[in-house]
Amino acid sequence: MKAIDKLQFDMRPRGVEKIQGHPGFYRIRVGAMRIVYYPMSNHRVAVLVIADRKNAYKANSDLETRLKHAG
Repeated sequence: MKAIDKLQFDMRPRGVEKIQGHPGFYRIRVGAMRIVYYPMSNHRVAVLVIADRKNAYKANSDLETRLKHAG
């Protein structure tokens, strides 16, 4: 949860990577977990996926759909 809380102050922390094929979506690693998110405004992000690295990218095809439901 600390990593998610820090996103409101720094939306592109050290180690962040863009999600290939999905402009505007990013991921950060927290141990074996991955957090996939989309910056909405200056201090607001939509966290779309929190999952083990093995399963975190299986849902990439519907990131845009998830974002519509989160907004």
